[in-house]
Amino acid sequence: MGYAIIGRMLNTKYTGVECKNHKTKVNIKLVREFYHQILDNNQSKDKKYKLSNMIFVSKNGFVNNALEYASNKGILCYQQVENGFKKVQY
Repeated sequence: MGYAIIGRMLNTKYTGVECKNHKTKVNIKLVREFYHQILDNNQSKDKKYKLSNMIFVSKNGFVNNALEYASNKGILCYQQVENGFKKVQY
């Protein structure tokens, strides 16, 4: 899992980012694992940064139930396209 720090004026937010370069579409198991890593991070008293946003990026897309789960948990999903990335939704 990677961390992106996004700041805006006096309001700083932290985002958890997961990127997968798999030959197949991302399945629900990987999305669940990412979500629970974020929860674990935010519940830890040792962590300096609490992550308020979640982004999952996949080279080859997502299976439908993974997109549904991500949507229900507030995870933004992106898929790599020829010249960048596009947001994908359930």
